[in-house]
Amino acid sequence: MLRRRAGIGLGLLLSIAFSGTANAQVMIASKTALKVEVELGHVLGAASSASWLSARVPSADRIAIVTPDSATLPSSAASDAWLRALDFASRVRVAPPADFALACQGRAPALADSGLPEPARIVANSSNLVGSDLELRRALEQGELDVNVDELAAFEAVALAPYRISWFEAPSTGGATSTLALTQSESTQPPTIWLEKCSGVLTMLGLSEHALAPTAGSVSDTSTLRVLYRGLQGSSDYRAAVAEDTLTIPDGWLREAVEPVPWFGFVALAGWGVIDPVSTRYVQNALNASAADACLAQIQNARLANSTRAVDYECTGASDLSRALQVLDFHDPVLSRYSGALRSAGALALADAELASAAPLLVATDVDASGCAVGTVNGSPSGGPPNGESAGGVPLEGVSESPSGSSGSDVSVDTNTYVEASGGGDSDEGCGTSSPGTGQGDEEPPASSSDSCSGDSSDGQDSSDSCSGDSSDGQDSSDSCSGDSSD
Repeated sequence: MLRRRAGIGLGLLLSIAFSGTANAQVMIASKTALKVEVELGHVLGAASSASWLSARVPSADRIAIVTPDSATLPSSAASDAWLRALDFASRVRVAPPADFALACQGRAPALADSGLPEPARIVANSSNLVGSDLELRRALEQGELDVNVDELAAFEAVALAPYRISWFEAPSTGGATSTLALTQSESTQPPTIWLEKCSGVLTMLGLSEHALAPTAGSVSDTSTLRVLYRGLQGSSDYRAAVAEDTLTIPDGWLREAVEPVPWFGFVALAGWGVIDPVSTRYVQNALNASAADACLAQIQNARLANSTRAVDYECTGASDLSRALQVLDFHDPVLSRYSGALRSAGALALADAELASAAPLLVATDVDASGCAVGTVNGSPSGGPPNGESAGGVPLEGVSESPSGSSGSDVSVDTNTYVEASGGGDSDEGCGTSSPGTGQGDEEPPASSSDSCSGDSSDGQDSSDSCSGDSSDGQDSSDSCSGDSSD
């Protein structure tokens, strides 16, 4: 249905502006959702940029994502793996507070990964090209989407036809749309995001040679949040705390992480272990096991040779890392992660900033000791995750041993220590576990099986693991995933 609203009616528009030429335009329309979460990975270079975008809904819904046809690349499992690897590297892990040991005596502490359970991947069920503004309006109306004609006209004024419409049908448990990769642009601006009918929350994963910060609106960090750590499950209410923060400060932004060099280095979390390099997690989720091994070896050799040839970092079916490196002219990036509300028309300008490194680690302010003294979690009498691993997918005993594939590299446990991965081998540090859930909201209690993992299978071999992340395109595996299925 097309409707007209009194007044200016510019809708819910977030324009993230840098200096440069016109940026890409993306419209997200849903049939029923009152709130959409948008995750945007944006690599900002000196003269160009590249972006990856996914929209997440909490329940059954029909979603249309509209872009000028010239702005998008063909959908691929690799692009999903890329955006999820950036998310995994920067999303907050919540540690228990100091009084956990007293409140839950005898139970081993574990990190609560705020990204678990990961949302199921919703693959586009169709994609069609329309050649005019009128055809776009008819297509959205036929799709039973309630679109405001004034807002649509404003979108059409800056996003020129022909348009590509990607259609998604979310199940009752919701999920995240397959990642939309936008073509490399001479503009350094991220896409302008138009939301139809619903409000939204943006998670921005900005990558540049320097840390980035908004030039308008208030900025706070995660230390301002009041977060509850659940002792029995080893989970937290971090996502609910962030949602409350965006409601309380609608024009504010929450800085969740500032991480130097996440491409190839392990991120050390003080006293808790490490997070896999982005490149490792990306390749292992994007490709099947044998292709991933060969690709990681190729990338490692290129890295050791200080290669600045894009082809050296590109593998068949996995070119996202190569694209990002080209935009940054092969410089090591800083990943700046922000969350905030998409609520009203306006523009958010980001600029280089002198910011201290901030690992995605937060100590909870409170602990829920309910049921702590009895029962087991994950088959462990102490209540800790199996095999001495944390819910965040990292070893619990600091980093006293070399990360898998690091060939004996020394690892410091100081906060924000970044350790170059000197080997391209598979990681066996284990995966955070999650229970079946809605794919939204707060972290759920871990599943009872120790074979569940939040992303890729950790050993690179054929496996029957159950994982809540991506199922690699073409991988010879019997994984049962609540995430995406192979394209």
